[in-house]
Amino acid sequence: MTKGLLAAYIAGLVVLALPVIAMELQIRRLRRIYDELRERGL
Repeated sequence: MTKGLLAAYIAGLVVLALPVIAMELQIRRLRRIYDELRERGL
């Protein structure tokens, strides 16, 4: 594998992974907010 091809492959993987990572972070944030609300008895 040439370096250019490898770089393109890695860039493709990163682009595919970004939405998944963003979703994961969003879910964690929502869960933390939910836990805080539950602790306050709402």
